[in-house]
Amino acid sequence: MSAATDALTWRFVTFDALTTAELYELLQLRSEVFVVEQACIFQDMDGADVQAMHLLGTDGGRLVAYARCFAAGVKFTEASMGRVITRGSLRSGGVGHALVQQTRLPLAPMGRAAHPDWCAGATGTVLCAAWFRKNRKAIY
Repeated sequence: MSAATDALTWRFVTFDALTTAELYELLQLRSEVFVVEQACIFQDMDGADVQAMHLLGTDGGRLVAYARCFAAGVKFTEASMGRVITRGSLRSGGVGHALVQQTRLPLAPMGRAAHPDWCAGATGTVLCAAWFRKNRKAIY
């Protein structure tokens, strides 16, 4: 890990456990990257957030990394994650790798994460589906 990733604090919470400020910040970050930066026009607030567990990576109280995780059977047969994102100013510093590594901990008890989007990489579990290759800049 690097100094940038060592300073991160991780929280894994249900939708109901998110504070109003946390919810606003995560929706703002998702919009900033997916809608504005990547020009992906899609329905971000799709109703699935209430069923998800939310992994928040903060640095000095500011949200810098995020993923939403689902238990097996919620969205797919296997446990899965989506809305994987890191703040643009921290990309190329290992935060994306740390985020993906952190998702392994909560996903393991939620069910086997064997969706075709997953593969084993040199640095641990790495998303490797076409979506990830296309949108890689959002998290690394």
